[in-house]
Amino acid sequence: QVKESRALSSLATMETALFDYVTKEGRIPDKLDSLVPKYLASIPTLDIVGHKESSEVKYYPSQLLRRGQIDGSQLKDSGQWAYVHNDRQVVIFVDCTHLSSRGRPWYQEKGSQ
Repeated sequence: QVKESRALSSLATMETALFDYVTKEGRIPDKLDSLVPKYLASIPTLDIVGHKESSEVKYYPSQLLRRGQIDGSQLKDSGQWAYVHNDRQVVIFVDCTHLSSRGRPWYQEKGSQ
């Protein structure tokens, strides 16, 4: 539960930083590294059950977004942070198809703040 809470908190922090970036810069960043250091001190470490600890980011093409949702059938299940965007939407998520303790696939979880 501690690892899961930490992951959701880190996700919320990155979602906030991304929102701030888009609002202030007026565009969607191509890479999450663009948030560092102005909007985010660093990409946080992600450590969820079943995957190795990592602060790496898996980048997906915009085709992963189908009708505004992530198409889970296309995920690599790397256990890393993941990032996808198109011209209307931008999403940071956990690249994991396993269920969280809340009963949702990790890639559908949103940060908790």
